[in-house]
Amino acid sequence: PSSPSSSPSSSSSRPHFPSSSSSSSPSSHFPPTPGATWRVGVHIADVSHFISPDSPLDLEARRRATTFYLPHRAYPMLPPLLCEQLCSLGAGRTRATFSVTWDMDEQGTILGEWMGKSVIRSCGKLTYPVVQGMIDRAVAKGKEQRRMEGREHPTTRWMTRRERKEKEEKEEREKK
Repeated sequence: PSSPSSSPSSSSSRPHFPSSSSSSSPSSHFPPTPGATWRVGVHIADVSHFISPDSPLDLEARRRATTFYLPHRAYPMLPPLLCEQLCSLGAGRTRATFSVTWDMDEQGTILGEWMGKSVIRSCGKLTYPVVQGMIDRAVAKGKEQRRMEGREHPTTRWMTRRERKEKEEKEEREKK
């Protein structure tokens, strides 16, 4: 698992947010790690890095609690200078974040986790529909690859035929 000293300062982190959003948070990364595992990281901007506790801005942000997104307009929790620039996890920007990382095996079993403050450098901006499309294409590609592997490897076909033939012979013997 990650630790504070190996916090996810990652050039492969990409923020995901509604397409109507002008801010860039949260962000995620999925680098492979040694031993056939993956590290999944989710990062949100560390707004507390820029706002003093109990300041007028802090009190107003607490009152608003969240940015409210409507189809054609957003009501931000923070002033535009903060949410669109200073705290934005936009491409090429190095920013303070709160992060959670999970180390997982290929089956998705969580092997370890880490939570804490980190610094990331985002490499791009993605919207939820774009991310969903990437996931859908990866799933389809995986299914197609598995289907092709069965067709292209003669050993796999031979083993399947052999197993089927042995099963049929066993059933014939049991009938007698």
